Amino acid sequence: MYESPEELLRRIDGLVEDVVAAVESKANLVRGKVTPTAVFTVEEPIAWTKIYGFDANRYFTDPLFYFEQTHRQKLWRWTNFPDDEEPLTMDIPASLGWCSEYTFIGLNLSFDHSGVPNLQSDHPLSKDPDLRQLKPVNFNTSGWMPRILQWYDDLRKIAAGRGVNVILTSTWVRGGLDLAIQLRGYENFVLDTLERPQFVHDLMKWLVEERCRWWEAYYRHFGQEISPTGIADDWINVPFITPGIFADFVLPGYKELERFHV
Repeated sequence: MYESPEELLRRIDGLVEDVVAAVESKANLVRGKVTPTAVFTVEEPIAWTKIYGFDANRYFTDPLFYFEQTHRQKLWRWTNFPDDEEPLTMDIPASLGWCSEYTFIGLNLSFDHSGVPNLQSDHPLSKDPDLRQLKPVNFNTSGWMPRILQWYDDLRKIAAGRGVNVILTSTWVRGGLDLAIQLRGYENFVLDTLERPQFVHDLMKWLVEERCRWWEAYYRHFGQEISPTGIADDWINVPFITPGIFADFVLPGYKELERFHV
């Protein structure tokens, strides 16, 4: 049985007070000022489900539990890794994991209880290399976007008056490579680079254009200026792709993303 919202809010207030004390401590004020820097990180949320024994599906659906647990995790890092040089802050991420952009392009996503993502592997494009199988991405309505925006709003309501800053981190972080491989399947994608290279160029171009459109809408929605961002593609290394595949099919899209995020 889960705790009542009132119980969770009482615990949240106590945890926030402890985080504030750590943030304002002398030990934290000198963090980040020493080189070389060592930063502690974990595979989220998988590591936390192991340490605390919770179900990732509750973590990503119950904003009060997520808010409480995020502050517990901050304090765990603070206590267990005092040599971490990343300063502790009052920021918390509004995160639904690291795979949300797969849903933007029409792929289903779920998590097991440990937080391991399960991605759809039988998109129609995997059987038929025809870009008409894809639908334009809409910032407000595609995939998990309604859920992400609601999650962000729910966490901001909890944070109000508590001195906590909520940052939306479920954004479009991947370039075209990971998404193209998930849409086509790894074997199909590699064969495509040999047998239908123009299709691969067109697919990568579509993914880059849709990502830029998504970020354009993001900046407009939050009233921000276009700024530099990162690219996170897991399939980028040898032996998964060759340097030639990277140069011919991946790098042009990365350069286009760089031109957009100036």
